[in-house]
Order: sequence, then structure tokens, then C-alpha cells
Amino acid sequence: MIVGELSLAAKRTITVGGDCIGAVEIRRCEGRDDWLMLSVENGPELLLPSAVDVSERLQEPRLFVVEGERPDVVMLVGGEIAYWIDVDRNVVRELKLFRKYEHAEYWETSMIDRGSVLVVVYESGILAIDSKLDAKWHIRKLFNDVLVAVTDESVILIGDEETPWSVSLVDGTGRAPD
Repeated sequence: MIVGELSLAAKRTITVGGDCIGAVEIRRCEGRDDWLMLSVENGPELLLPSAVDVSERLQEPRLFVVEGERPDVVMLVGGEIAYWIDVDRNVVRELKLFRKYEHAEYWETSMIDRGSVLVVVYESGILAIDSKLDAKWHIRKLFNDVLVAVTDESVILIGDEETPWSVSLVDGTGRAPD
């Protein structure tokens, strides 16, 4: 998989398999500054609500772009909603993350590529994506659960009481400490 991080301080281009599918830029809509506009010259605009990472920890808003084995789809991860967009700029799929706009000050995202699995660890969840960009599993975690490592078998975190816990990369099973 190919994972790119785009700063959205200015208009940027998104490609799939080397082909440009459009330019992206942040838009303020409905009183929020986390909308993404995807556009092409002389073509319709696609507005994606809750798509941009506007964490107060960042210098500039950002977006992660993930390419997998499919040559016609790209995954966009940033805000409250992850989007899958095809080369014709259609939304193929959406996934609501366990993140809330009012908690943007706590937003933090890590992308860990383990070859056949991309692990997205963020402040309130963990998401595993396979090489075809299918979501394998998606679970909640607490803001204060800290990522320690991602091995070939599991995601390892430490919770409040300095107690480690883990989640299987295969199916997302595991257990947080009581």
C-alpha cells in the first residue's frame, strides 16, 4: 500500500495509480472547517463533510491518501469520516470513525503499514485496512491508551494503569484491561 500525507494549507492533487483524479482543498461549510472539496477543471465539485484532520496539534489541516491493490479507488482518512473515492470521483464507501469534531484538540493519527495490513491508530479507535482497501475491523480505544507497537500479530497499547493490552491484527479481537 502507498500512504501519503497531504498538507491542506493550499490546493493539492490526488492521484490513483499515477492518474490525477482531481484537486483537493479545505472548505468551510455549515460552520465547520473540516470539509474537503474535490474538483476537476470544468467539472463538478464533490464536497465531503468531516473529511479533514483539523487537529489543534497540527500546524496545518491534513489528509491521508491511501492507495491499495485496486487501481480505481483511493481511501481518504482525516476527519470523522473516512471516504473511498473512485477515479470518476464517486464516493464508493464511507466509514464513520469514533472521532468527534468537538474533540479535535485531541485528534492524533498514526498510519502503520504492515505489508498486507494498514493499521490506523487514532485517539479513539483502531482501524485495520487490507491491501484491497477493505476495512478488516474497527474498534474503539480510549484517548489515553498509548500505542506501544504493531507487530506481525497484534497492536499493543498501554492504558491508564500502565497495563498493556493488545488487539489481534487478524480479526481485531483482544481485550482492554478492566
